Amino acid sequence: MADTYRGHPAPGLRARKRQQTETKLWTTAIRLFLDRGFDQVSVADIAAATELSRVTVFNYFPTKEDLVFGPIDVHLDEPARAVRERPVGSSALDALRDRFLAGLDRFDPVTGLNDAENVVNVVGLIRQTPALFQRSLFLTAQMRDRLAAELVAEAPDDDPLTAALAAAQFIAVAQCLATDNQTRVLAGERAIDVLPDARRKAIAAYDQVEHGLKNYRIRH
Repeated sequence: MADTYRGHPAPGLRARKRQQTETKLWTTAIRLFLDRGFDQVSVADIAAATELSRVTVFNYFPTKEDLVFGPIDVHLDEPARAVRERPVGSSALDALRDRFLAGLDRFDPVTGLNDAENVVNVVGLIRQTPALFQRSLFLTAQMRDRLAAELVAEAPDDDPLTAALAAAQFIAVAQCLATDNQTRVLAGERAIDVLPDARRKAIAAYDQVEHGLKNYRIRH
């Protein structure tokens, strides 16, 4: 399951050792959660399986939920960074649309379009475990708030509410698309087969955000 672990970069020996321990804890915890169920595994079980103390586990991952989500916390700034680093003449929407489409093409798990067994197992675990699903919603809110803060920082004189509304729409469209892709992969479809339709849906979804919903579902 190491291919689904995306932790901090490790430039030095101490950092590399820390990352190795984080990876060991994460992969062991995920294996136990999948084998027994998230609620049936204790931190003591994980400590015993890794031959580490409970204190050491808590030093790396303060909560049991962090053992699933902790390694990806550093990626919560990615939408904000895509906006921050976009080229001159490119809108925030352009940057986020390009980021999502590029992610689809490389089957980035964040797009939901990845059928590697490890990734599918973790996605299923999160969906089936209320505590983990709630944590995923919390992390999505953090990602939205960081994006909104970036939009405000770029134009401090603009209305913060407008930035918050824009960020909410940008994050929501990516999450809806990812959820749709995950659902299809969990149902047994191959990511490579879903890709053309996933790209079409993504382009249509971002176009909808760009042009608004003024004429959506007019009652006749």
